Amino acid sequence: MLVKALDNYLNDLTRNQGRSERTVEAYRRDLTSWVKFLQDQHKAMPSTPPNDSLFLRVYLRERSESGVSNRSLARFLSAL
Repeated sequence: MLVKALDNYLNDLTRNQGRSERTVEAYRRDLTSWVKFLQDQHKAMPSTPPNDSLFLRVYLRERSESGVSNRSLARFLSAL
């Protein structure tokens, strides 16, 4: 379900909002990682609501600790 929503969003960015191919690809990389993270978290904790803000905080912390730059994290938040 989330993968389909992501594809729809990225198609909308290209067709209706006129975003460049490079921007859409950057968003695809960022958001694909996010969707995978959400799916993994939901499998590990199925009783937790899928839109729990805790997931976003954990994801951002993990990405930051893995060396992702603040600029890349800001781009991710913009895409989100």
